[in-house]
Amino acid sequence: MDRRKSGRVWNAGGGLPSPVLFAVLALGTASSAAIVMSHLPAHLVLPAVSLVAIGCAAVTASCAWLAGASRGGEAVTVWDVSGALALIGIAAGMLSEPDQALQLFGHDPMTR
Repeated sequence: MDRRKSGRVWNAGGGLPSPVLFAVLALGTASSAAIVMSHLPAHLVLPAVSLVAIGCAAVTASCAWLAGASRGGEAVTVWDVSGALALIGIAAGMLSEPDQALQLFGHDPMTR
């Protein structure tokens, strides 16, 4: 039982607060991923996807926290979406090479 009292009761079911918010978050994530993939060389896409996914996870978690979204329930919550984005970002970061991440930030790993 949740002991915290929130003034926001629009998310009583524990699911996503609104389909509009979900659509905005999905569209923002998809558009930022498409922009990243179209403007970067192929070897820099994986570290960039990692950064974008972790950034989107942070924004999604911040929106959920500010909105007072429920963390439990039967349906998929905003917190679940944020966790999935964070997991995708961490996995993409683990699969990329350190040299690729350095090149993403403009450093050449061959020159010291």
